[in-house]
Amino acid sequence: MPCCKKCYQAIPSILLIIFILLTYYSFTHEFCMKGLKEYPTRQLIYLIVEGIIFFMFAWCFTHVMFCRSNFKIPREFKLNDMEHELLLNLPPLEKSTLLEQHVQKRRISVWLRTPDNVLRYCMRCHLIKPDRSHHCSACDKCVLKMDHHCPWTNNCVGFANHKSFMLMLMYGNLAALFYVIVLIEYYLHIGVIQQDLDTVILCSGFLASCIFLLFSWVLYYQHIIWLLRNVTIIETLQDTHFYNPRLTFDLGKSENFLDVFGECCCFWWIPVNSSYGNGVNFEVRYKR
Repeated sequence: MPCCKKCYQAIPSILLIIFILLTYYSFTHEFCMKGLKEYPTRQLIYLIVEGIIFFMFAWCFTHVMFCRSNFKIPREFKLNDMEHELLLNLPPLEKSTLLEQHVQKRRISVWLRTPDNVLRYCMRCHLIKPDRSHHCSACDKCVLKMDHHCPWTNNCVGFANHKSFMLMLMYGNLAALFYVIVLIEYYLHIGVIQQDLDTVILCSGFLASCIFLLFSWVLYYQHIIWLLRNVTIIETLQDTHFYNPRLTFDLGKSENFLDVFGECCCFWWIPVNSSYGNGVNFEVRYKR
């Protein structure tokens, strides 16, 4: 059964990879190699530009898909089997007290609580949840600063790959936009559309790029808004309860951006983890 579940979850990502490869093939082979064979300079420029954008997209996509650092929660948050069993047999009030004792004993800093003002605890992973972490039912693991589970990459987007996810959307949109613009310019230049198989393939790639742009730009725009507010998708769907209700993770737009992308602008464009912190401790401020 677990094997069937993994195969089922991998279907969207497999379909997306096939879709991307076919679109890239239609641009490079059908358009550049065949359609632009009489324009070698333009052909070379288009191949280089689209090749660079596609490489960056593939790099970001791969990092989002195979990143496992989101699941590496420090050992001090985990309870052993005996501590977990003891916790299960306690009434709610004593359970809350015991969790607070564990936090103080292990010197763990945790800002967030449940709506009942109790420390958040994962019954499946047997751990005190770090701030902004959540249990993913698809991965069956707790994820550091979980944003959402992305079915198209078959992985969770969290602290370690949030930046790569944003870059993946950016480069994907740039690649699709470049395809659409150069194809429109090409057919406006030649002034005629031939009715053959190559044209059908190009028009299919053009239509696929337009559809991708329509949905991906909306998604990218919404994620930029959330990033600048320093909230995850989960935090927009459910209230975040601080032990002090005056606290917030929102540090201001510029600080929120740097919190994900880091200070060095040289690393903003590549999918390497340059985010602040360790995914466990987060800076907070008092609400204005």
